[in-house]
Amino acid sequence: MTKRTNRCSWCGGELPKRKGPGRPRRYCKQSCRQQAHIARKLANAHGLGADDVLVSRGDLEELQGLLYGLETALEDVAGDLDGAGADGAAYREAFEWLRTAAEPLAAFWMEPKAAHSGSKVAPRADSTT
Repeated sequence: MTKRTNRCSWCGGELPKRKGPGRPRRYCKQSCRQQAHIARKLANAHGLGADDVLVSRGDLEELQGLLYGLETALEDVAGDLDGAGADGAAYREAFEWLRTAAEPLAAFWMEPKAAHSGSKVAPRADSTT
């Protein structure tokens, strides 16, 4: 099992190591904490929940495409390994195929959609502000 690194709740950056007692950090720097506070206020003003995130359709479609590619790779590997006589070389080849299919998904990072420069929450289309 790999060690899980703690990530900033706003930017996704790695959190610095804690020194001493206290609550676990949620943000890597003060500016991330402030942006998250502003985003919560804007989201509340526009009727969005705390867990709602606005992303561009292009980013969503790219994520869906990457997930579909991984799903089909898993199906291919399962079919290949279900055959009789799968040996160590077959498992190695299947692993390499899955790894190649999963790498683009692992590298993909989706940012929340920005309303304007410096903000990470977009206003709703029906908003007058």
